[in-house]
Amino acid sequence: QAVEKMLKGIIAKRTEAFPPRLHNLMRLVDHAKLELVKEQSDFMRELSEYYIQTRYPHEIASMSAGMSREAAQRVLNQTEEVVAWLSSMI
Repeated sequence: QAVEKMLKGIIAKRTEAFPPRLHNLMRLVDHAKLELVKEQSDFMRELSEYYIQTRYPHEIASMSAGMSREAAQRVLNQTEEVVAWLSSMI
């Protein structure tokens, strides 16, 4: 949820208004008027899917069963990079 909250912070800062009540990261990116390269937008779409799945606790077990340790580490590393990038804008 850190990425979602950071995007909403950027939206609030840039628009001086409350951010929309959305959870889809790509829609929030659009509202924040951020320019992403293809790799960033691909990852935001992927991360958004994980956000949606983890909003429903019964989905967490099935999602984690289908993910390898390496894949989870990759997502974590990329998320940390996104958080650092977004932090630079707040």
